[in-house]
Amino acid sequence: WGNAPREVMQLMVESHNTYFPGHTLDWGRMIITLGESNAPDGIRNLLDTHQNHFPDQNINWEECAVKLASSRSASIEPFNLFLRLSVANRLDALGVEKWQGKVEDFINEFPVNEYTRDKKRARLLYSARLLYSNLASYEQLKEATWLL
Repeated sequence: WGNAPREVMQLMVESHNTYFPGHTLDWGRMIITLGESNAPDGIRNLLDTHQNHFPDQNINWEECAVKLASSRSASIEPFNLFLRLSVANRLDALGVEKWQGKVEDFINEFPVNEYTRDKKRARLLYSARLLYSNLASYEQLKEATWLL
């Protein structure tokens, strides 16, 4: 996924859809593998491929974030990129700039070097769960406001 030319990616997608119609890809496992390989560009390309060619296939965003945060081999860069990409559509749907800014600030404040490795992983895990929880709260607030 990382540096494959677009033509190769297109051939892979077409071949998969031709020879394995209806087969669901394990997006989570691919994301974790790329994150543990410190391949943020690969994650970006993979998620672009998912969005453009397999939008009906599910990705458990929170589970992937928790696994990346818990992984001893994933670095902070692919983790942060994944978080940004995983919440992008939900943030856009909120349409409330203040909340969008709070979520962006929250991601920007994730620890990079100030903790030991174990403490950093524990903090990332807690922060990932808190991020998705806060985002769900904002979505519920927006829905409740709409109902009023």
